[in-house]
Amino acid sequence: MSTTAKALATTAHQLLNVTDVRQRIKVSVSTLYRWMDAGTFPKPLKLGDACVRWREEDLVAWIASKT
Repeated sequence: MSTTAKALATTAHQLLNVTDVRQRIKVSVSTLYRWMDAGTFPKPLKLGDACVRWREEDLVAWIASKT
């Protein structure tokens, strides 16, 4: 696999923490969780007891659906 292909594959499956998500959409943590409870924001992947991550492609799709 070429270096470019590896970079694209890594980018396609980027996982974002809550800080990354907040920086991209400019809302508070409580707003994120309120939206998730209402079913209007993508739920994160639970990777451990205190570790959740959002798939970047889910966030990008959500943003695109709002514009």
